[in-house]
Amino acid sequence: MKKITALVLALMMTCLMTCAFAAEADPLYTGEWYLKTMQNGDETIDVAAMGLNGVMTLNADWTCSMTGMGNDVTGTWKDEADKNKITVTMDGDDADVMLSDGELTVSAGETKMIFTREAPAAAGSETAEIKADATAEEFNGNWTCIALSVGSMKLDAATAKAAGQELPTLKFEDGAVSMEGGQIAEAFSAFKMPLTFADGTYSFAIESANVSVKANILQDGTMALEFAAGETATTLYFEKAE
Repeated sequence: MKKITALVLALMMTCLMTCAFAAEADPLYTGEWYLKTMQNGDETIDVAAMGLNGVMTLNADWTCSMTGMGNDVTGTWKDEADKNKITVTMDGDDADVMLSDGELTVSAGETKMIFTREAPAAAGSETAEIKADATAEEFNGNWTCIALSVGSMKLDAATAKAAGQELPTLKFEDGAVSMEGGQIAEAFSAFKMPLTFADGTYSFAIESANVSVKANILQDGTMALEFAAGETATTLYFEKAE
């Protein structure tokens, strides 16, 4: 009789455990979420505008993962009593996640990451095409930097400012280029060689050092100034000052 009772109890416990693990995750949360912005205190950075991709995936089996931003981790998640809140556990650390207006906000100390269902557009996809028939005179004048890109990351002026990066102003005169404002201008101050114009492009290169500078007028009237050193290229986008 004791054996039968023990067997019944074991079966009941197994059923309870099976039901617990078989509980369905709320589809309101499951699936992929894309990092849109990051907040640290009063500072907000639009990482999507920078071309930085971060994806948090909440699976129906209560596992989860976060990829991109140089930080690929896996973990688990669970519903809380509050239906607008879940808890995500990765690398042994718990983070509160709140759902509001279709956005998930992950809080870790003073840092918050805001995710949405909408995948960000590819960085640089909005950049106009090069104007192949641009004249040398179109480059001359004063220009204001409105954006910069490094690899797949692109920042507009507002995003760069939020990230602590001052964008420079530029004076272009018959291939001679000078910049003012911020660390970028300081780094460029050592560059004194004039650019040479040919086929709608101003350029300069030191082949032995694998270094080049190239300036192009774009179809929307802006100018792209590219610096390349080895495999790394940085492009500054300028708007002509009135």
